[in-house]
This record gives sequence, structure tokens and C-alpha cells, in this order.
Amino acid sequence: MLILFGRGRRYQNLLLCIGIAGIIWYAVMYLLTSTGYIRHYPYLFNKGLPFYYLIGPCFYLYIRGTIYPQYASFRKTDLLHLLVTVPAICSVMPYCLLDDVGQQYVVDQIAKDQNYSFSGAKYVVGIWHWFTWPLTALIYTVLQYHLIKNAAISASLTQKSKKWMYGITMICLITFGMILTLNLAVLFDKTSAAIILSSSKMIVFLALCFLTLGGAFFVNPNFIYGRFVMNGENIAHTDLSALQEKPLSEQSLSKEEVTPILPDFELIDHLEAYLSKSKIYLETGLTLSKLAVAADIPSYKLSELLNSHYEQNFNAYVNVWRIKYIVQRLEIGDHKFLTLEALANEAGFTSRNSFFTAFKKQMGVSPSAYISTIKLKSA
Repeated sequence: MLILFGRGRRYQNLLLCIGIAGIIWYAVMYLLTSTGYIRHYPYLFNKGLPFYYLIGPCFYLYIRGTIYPQYASFRKTDLLHLLVTVPAICSVMPYCLLDDVGQQYVVDQIAKDQNYSFSGAKYVVGIWHWFTWPLTALIYTVLQYHLIKNAAISASLTQKSKKWMYGITMICLITFGMILTLNLAVLFDKTSAAIILSSSKMIVFLALCFLTLGGAFFVNPNFIYGRFVMNGENIAHTDLSALQEKPLSEQSLSKEEVTPILPDFELIDHLEAYLSKSKIYLETGLTLSKLAVAADIPSYKLSELLNSHYEQNFNAYVNVWRIKYIVQRLEIGDHKFLTLEALANEAGFTSRNSFFTAFKKQMGVSPSAYISTIKLKSA
């Protein structure tokens, strides 16, 4: 539901879904393994380890994108966070490639003696995974804490926002710390593994941690929809880069943040009329904050419009206007006197590649092919 209907927030909501799914999967597998019922579900065993490694990174990326809108959409550098799953995938492959009989044998052995899970057998994941994945999650949680701490200063978050974000972080610390402590206790005393894992108090405590962590994101639905509270305002996808460019004395409440907000349809008309008249999109290095100030639209509202109405990020939206401008120039024959590179520079593009990519994406053909169609029409 979050992915399908989270318009403008699909990437963020995907991160949230993966993180929560990883928590749920771990909880289910813990219960099945500790009770011996895993023997009835051999196809589930050893499949979730890569998801466990993604819990910490996904929560971290989700919080980062919630605070800073420039990180709210997918970036290629985000793929680096997926590298933590590579060893996990390699470890689960031997079991996944087993036939049904082989998988059933492994889970039967675990149901009989839970120490088999820590035996280092070929078809059971390496023992080191039991402390590396919660340790990885703890490291990301610490990074998450520093992210929130810095944002609380630069973005002037209200007490409510700080408490919610710090609360989520503390729950993560407790949950992952508890898992790490539990796993280490089992590793140091394998003979007591069954007793430790099957302890009713331990199961209840972990269940409460998992339930709290999974549900905490839905306690404050504003965060699910990309809105968090700044001092004096409810902000959706706030452009913090605009705030950070100002002196600290001006970062509390700028003029644009207290200006009455027009309805979305009026803002859209206002924005498009301003762009058509001013042609500010021709400016090289134009940023969202500069456009927001020039068009007299709050930065957070402009960012929200681009994400929700146009379903584009800022650069893609500006490139639409730049390509439209270049097409108009080509239609009147300016390509006879100016090179494509000259037109691209005039339109605000900083490189030939970015211009060609944007042109083909919007027009469906390369600039040269488009010029050929113009010549055919005029012939």
C-alpha cells in the first residue's frame, strides 16, 4: 500500500517496507527456530539473512530522505549500501540450491538440536553472521543518530520531531543491541543455546521490541507522508539546502516560510507563468532554492509540487523547460547559425552529454534526428 499509493514517496516507502519486512522476517524465523516448528517450513529457512543486513541501511536512508529532500529519491550511490548483503547472499546459496530432501534434513537437525544452527555446517550460514549483521545495524543506527543530531541543529526541528526521531533511533539501538547480546551469549555457550533461545522472557522481550520498532513509524503518520515539523510550520519535503545557505541568524523562519500558501493549482499556474516570462531556467547552475526565492514560492512547497504533481525531481523538471526552449529555437531555424552545443549552453546545460540525454528522453529522438525531421518538413 505504501509503495502503490505513496505518490512522490515510492522510493522512501520502499526503504521503509524493506526495513520493516526484515524485522518481521527475523521475528518469525526466531519463533519457528526456537520452537522447532521450522521443520514444517524448510523453504523459509536461511532465506532472510540478506534482508537482515538491509534493516539498518534502509532505516538510515529512510530517515535521511525524510529530513533532506535531495536524498528522497534514488541515487546511484545508494547502491553502495547494498554491498553489505553480498556475503549474506553467498552464505545462503548452498542451502537454497539443495533439493527438498536436503533442506528437510537440515531443518530436522535444527529442530532436534538448535546447536546445529551454530555448528558451521556447510548448509548453515557461517557463525560470524550472527554478530556481524546486528553489529552492522548498530553502526547504521549510530550514523542515523548523528544525522538526526545535525539536522536538529541546522533545520531547527521542533521538540516533537526530535523526540520522534530520537525515539526511533533508541528503539533501534535497544533491539539490535539485544539481538547482538543474545547471539553472542549463544556463541559463547553453545550448550545452553536451546535454553537461551527458548526462554519465554526472551521471546516476549524481543517480540515487544519488534512490535514497537515496526509500529513506531506509523504512530506519527506525518513522517510516512514525508512531512515533519519545523519551528512554527508543518513542512513537507523541506529544502534544507536553502536553510543551510543562510546565516544561522536567518535560519529560524524566513519570509518564504511564513508567506500564506496558495492552493496547489494556483501555485502551479503561478510557477509556469513565471518560468515562461522570466526564462530563469536558462541560468546555469539554477537550484531549487534560487527558483523558490525568485518565484516567491516556499522551498518546501516547490519541492512538494515537483514530487507530487509533476512526479519529477528538480533537475528533470528544469530540463523539460530547457529542451522546450531549444526545440523552439530549432523550429525557427537557429540550428543553421548556431551549433547544438551553443544552443545547449545558452539553455543552461553544463555538458553535451546531459543535453543529449535530456533531449532524447523528452523528444524520443536525438537532436540531430529532430533537425532532420525539421528539414524534411520544410523541403
